[in-house]
Amino acid sequence: MGRFAHEGAAFSRLRAGAPLAVYMDDDAQGECIYKFVSYAP
Repeated sequence: MGRFAHEGAAFSRLRAGAPLAVYMDDDAQGECIYKFVSYAP
């Protein structure tokens, strides 16, 4: 999930048969939000 200082993480709702998404933020530099989506449900 990357090499940066993770400030927080939030998970999408769990749904049977759907991939999982994780949202992370980094406000140290650039103030970005990252989204990770799994390949497998």
